Amino acid sequence: MKNFLLLAIMLLYVSFIMGMGTNPLKQILKPDSLLVSNEYVYILEGPKCHIYMEKDNKIIRVIGKPGAGPGEVKLGPGFPLNSGLLNDGNIYLEGMSKIILYSKKGDYLKEIRKKGRIFKSSPLGENFVGVRFTSDKESKKNYLSLALFNKDYAFQKELLKHEILDNDTDIEMIVDSIHYSVYKNKIYIEDSTKGFCISVYNQEGKEINKIKKDVSFIELNKIAKRWLLNSFKNDDFIKMMVKRDGGWKRFEKKMKFIYPKHFPAIQDIYVANERIYVLTFASNRDNTKEKFIIMDLKGKILKESFLPVPIKSNYLSKMMGKDNKFYGFNKEFYYYLEEDEEDESFKLKKIKL
Repeated sequence: MKNFLLLAIMLLYVSFIMGMGTNPLKQILKPDSLLVSNEYVYILEGPKCHIYMEKDNKIIRVIGKPGAGPGEVKLGPGFPLNSGLLNDGNIYLEGMSKIILYSKKGDYLKEIRKKGRIFKSSPLGENFVGVRFTSDKESKKNYLSLALFNKDYAFQKELLKHEILDNDTDIEMIVDSIHYSVYKNKIYIEDSTKGFCISVYNQEGKEINKIKKDVSFIELNKIAKRWLLNSFKNDDFIKMMVKRDGGWKRFEKKMKFIYPKHFPAIQDIYVANERIYVLTFASNRDNTKEKFIIMDLKGKILKESFLPVPIKSNYLSKMMGKDNKFYGFNKEFYYYLEEDEEDESFKLKKIKL
């Protein structure tokens, strides 16, 4: 997997450089994530953040540009722009080397320099939480690690880690990456390696609650495996790898596809509006909707809803723990990005829960 990952990043670098041109302000060509607040919707694309009015989808501003100066972000292959909401309603954008804080309308406030190779990070009071790569010299195993850092980005405490496959041929057909959400200076972390399990930590890294549910796992039968394989083959990144290897037959012969016995209990987690929204792998018959379990902050189940499937992060982003969200919740609405392949555009849609 190490050589596979290295080659993957090299291939992605080529497409990354080719995709750095200026895009029309009112048209999203290749979104990287979606963020929703009370008044505004933020759609990230490359180093830019397009700000829309929530009520009518009217674009009002575009912030962010490539570079190292104030308000500029440096990205890299496999490193999409990250974003999030702060307690005061303002937003932040995260590049490779810093976090930039903006007002909710997009006015530049300040920036904070990061130290070390930390990504998918988020302010947490005066501290930060983020993901990094770690390794164990004795076992020679590599991990994705979610950790707490102080205001200077010095390591404080590890909260969760997932092992990364480290060989050239094994392909995980379901990448169970690290998913967490920060809300009101608390960290909500799902750990589906333990079933339906969500741990809650305060800003000092102390566990203050654990939410566990008895759920029925969805078995990976032949139909599910076929669906997974088709989704895998249609992934943009995998298409690049297949083309590099000279076609699917050669790629298939070279790789070993690893299927778990069942789907993980949790696919993703989103915390907002005094609610925990848990995305599962359960879907309707034609796989156009996925099941969300909606709970209060203590873990009481309030509602279960099947909601439209948004676009998904590619395989490489999931494998590296850098998958972003293309959906969001605000008050009683569910928002999601949908690709219209006929007119080659992306549409922002919302549904009342």
